[in-house]
Amino acid sequence: MESKSLASMADGDELHVVMFPWLAFGHIIPFFELSKRIAQRGHRISFVSTPANILRLPKLPPHLAPLIDLVKLPFPHHPNLPENAEATIDVPLHMVKHLKKAYDDLQGPLARFLDSSAPDWLIHDFAPHWLPPIAAKLGIPCAFFSIFQASTLAFFGPPSVMLGIDDPRTEPEHYSVPPRWVPFPSNIAFRLHEVIRNSDNFSRDSDVPDFYRFGSVVQGCDVVAVRNYREYEPQWFRLLEDEIYKKPVFPVGILPRVEQDSGDEKDEKWVPIREWLDKQGNGSVVYIALGSEAPLSKEEMTELALGLELSMFPFFWVLRKPPGSAEDNLKLLPDGFEERVKGRGVVCMTWAPQVRILAHPSVGVFLTHCGWGSVIEALEFALPLVLLPLYLDQGLNSRVFEEKKIGAEIARDEGDGSFTRNSVAETLRLVMVEEQGEIYRAKAREMREIFGDDDRHDRYADDFVRLLQAASLAFFGPISVLLGIDDPRTKSEHFTVPPKWVPFPSNRAFRLHEILKNSDNLSPDSGVTDFYRIGNKAACRELSWGDEIDWKKRKLRSEMLQIGSNVLISSTVSKPCLFLLLNIVRSQGNLGGLNFVVISRGSAKLQSTSPSGLVFSRTSFTKKPVILVGLLPPATQNSKDEEDEKWVPIREWLDKQGKGSVVYIALGSEAPLSKDKVTKLALGLELSEFPFFWVLRKPAGSAEDDSELLPDGFEERVRGCGVVCMDWVPQVRILGHPSVGVFLTQCGWSSVIEAIVFGCPLVLLPLHVDQGLICRGFEEKKMGVEIARDEGDGSFRRESMAECLRLVMVDEQGEIYRAKAREMREIFGDNDRHNRYVDDFVRYLQEHPAKAP
Repeated sequence: MESKSLASMADGDELHVVMFPWLAFGHIIPFFELSKRIAQRGHRISFVSTPANILRLPKLPPHLAPLIDLVKLPFPHHPNLPENAEATIDVPLHMVKHLKKAYDDLQGPLARFLDSSAPDWLIHDFAPHWLPPIAAKLGIPCAFFSIFQASTLAFFGPPSVMLGIDDPRTEPEHYSVPPRWVPFPSNIAFRLHEVIRNSDNFSRDSDVPDFYRFGSVVQGCDVVAVRNYREYEPQWFRLLEDEIYKKPVFPVGILPRVEQDSGDEKDEKWVPIREWLDKQGNGSVVYIALGSEAPLSKEEMTELALGLELSMFPFFWVLRKPPGSAEDNLKLLPDGFEERVKGRGVVCMTWAPQVRILAHPSVGVFLTHCGWGSVIEALEFALPLVLLPLYLDQGLNSRVFEEKKIGAEIARDEGDGSFTRNSVAETLRLVMVEEQGEIYRAKAREMREIFGDDDRHDRYADDFVRLLQAASLAFFGPISVLLGIDDPRTKSEHFTVPPKWVPFPSNRAFRLHEILKNSDNLSPDSGVTDFYRIGNKAACRELSWGDEIDWKKRKLRSEMLQIGSNVLISSTVSKPCLFLLLNIVRSQGNLGGLNFVVISRGSAKLQSTSPSGLVFSRTSFTKKPVILVGLLPPATQNSKDEEDEKWVPIREWLDKQGKGSVVYIALGSEAPLSKDKVTKLALGLELSEFPFFWVLRKPAGSAEDDSELLPDGFEERVRGCGVVCMDWVPQVRILGHPSVGVFLTQCGWSSVIEAIVFGCPLVLLPLHVDQGLICRGFEEKKMGVEIARDEGDGSFRRESMAECLRLVMVDEQGEIYRAKAREMREIFGDNDRHNRYVDDFVRYLQEHPAKAP
């Protein structure tokens, strides 16, 4: 991971992300794991909590310690909390409400920290209902990171329901059936005894109910991140994103605890446990861990103990003292229990290395309270589950696990939730050894392929980091700017610097001569404030709508899009032109009929606008998913017979040139060079003394021959060294020939894709509309060098062109461009990557079928 880190920082893409979890270690640890994965990719983390919780965090790996700053906010005093109590593990269940009040008092210190540190992102938990307004005021995008499953979030409902504005559930019984907004068959709901047991959490009478906290953070955040895989809960993710939240919902993976429990094999806590497990048969042991935040009653403890005894299986039971309790759990066990199970069962009263125990081959079943973090750890090792949910979301989790056949729930009384020793023993035998239980064991083995897949963990983390890096079309600004409502740029010069809303160093702006050259695209009566119309003609031409469109009056019918109103596709349109087009469509209210927008020539790795793995940034003005489907390099284009009459003479000439010695020049025909610029370009090529192949096609609609623009005697002087071709050429084949060393380009996105596929560095001569911005991007990424030009009229000298060619082609200082082109070839030439993008797009189409009108 270190190489990723260095690469990210070298590119200037380092993010500063603030993490702020709730004061429970079931939340703190997943936030910490996500922090490590973001830091592994070269980004800086401020992990914010209170002093006691920071001290209890696992030790950071040495290579990540410089990137993760552990920020201690003093814990606010609360009169009803014990001294030094700063987390749920420090207090009994009935005192958690006081912990939340103290947590809310962190509002001021956290706001001051955010103001002074100005992070790029804030990732927070469900509890700080006051935080999204603070982030909005400071201009910090925020993500709600849910440690709960997508199905649980869906059951809770949309923000309006959680905020108590529109909740049809007024009685306990209403929570025991799937809610009205779940349109497909499901058994995911609470049991009545679970609602009664957790009545304080369902009540809206407390100062700030948990539902209100959830509703506030979901309503106020920009993105919802979920600790899960999309393929584990596909329909629930779709429901959340499309219907319930109507904002991006992003799975970040399961975040297994990689380093925790991976200490020395001589660890004094682990050695005696391992020695006992080593003596047991393979897959014979029941491991029991029910957490400590919702302790069992004496009656429940008795039935569970006697059920374990009755089952006759070896067992290892972690039975920790409830928070804030002075009572010893041993007193809750039946008389003589420990003596009767001695040698067959172990009752552990302290912390135990759970991941190591679950990974031991002797363990065959996990009896769990259905905490999502614990279940993740079990499924990594293919352990089927026996389910005994106790608190809050655990009942909903249990329904999911039963629905997926990865576990069986212990039968309980629907009224009071009690269970018997017999039901415990029967469920253990079913899942552990009985023939009917093979379905659970097989399903657990199947889940291991997902939950134990390290590559999958990394892909999800990579995709989430790309989402955080996304700054889609930031130069053009927010919609209020694009529509001319609030644009501070009133003079041409204002467009020659990065705009105020780009918070990081960037050179992406127009040159003054580029604005002046494209002034015909500006509305004559609106001046530069309607800058979004630059590129209007280009966008219309690219979509076959002619050169002009009266965007204020013309209604865009679905047939104009040729593919109906469900999807708007831009196949080769540059991102700036697409953005302009979307605003044209938006001005007519037409986007409401579109299900999603596709940018098909984007690469997340290159542009950092959206991840490849099916999570799609939603633009602030469309509220629709924007999906990258990859670069779509021309795999079959120009793949005709090797004896093709156009290709043979070109290939024969290229074959005679040295490896990497040829400059290939193709500047398109839509924005032709003036006679003076053609002259300077020609003489610069001559001055460079490199072999060259120049595609100089007649301008569109022109009767003039381009050869008349060339300097007198030029073709004669370069004969044998250079070729000027006045016709169509097989560009991909030329770029793929080993003799070609540099591509001199006008920065058209499609042409550059074709060059980088073959590792060609670039010499940049942007001519039209968005090509200037594209050029700045290539320079920023060290993929090419722009020919120096006069800022006033855009002219260039033959000497500057020859110098650029020598720099990129052979000079020692130019190795950075050649190396970067080789690096980009690994991305642009990666067929597996292309296929993944297309697969993800097709999968999205399959998961989001057209809705009936």
